[in-house]
Amino acid sequence: MQTIHLEVDDSLVDKLMKFVNELPKNKILIKRDEYPSITFEKAQKKVNNAVNNISKMNGTPLNQAIKEILEN
Repeated sequence: MQTIHLEVDDSLVDKLMKFVNELPKNKILIKRDEYPSITFEKAQKKVNNAVNNISKMNGTPLNQAIKEILEN
């Protein structure tokens, strides 16, 4: 068995999956790494909270945030 890693544009995912679904099920295993989607309202709430926290000086200090990003 071979392993292929694909990064596919969102506009092509449906077409690709239709093709893949035509292949024999016992010959292919699909593992999808995707971020869980959130609603527009939930995203808007997160952004609003982040913006409001700027004036309150709440949040993660920049140097700590950069350190966390580099460590992960």
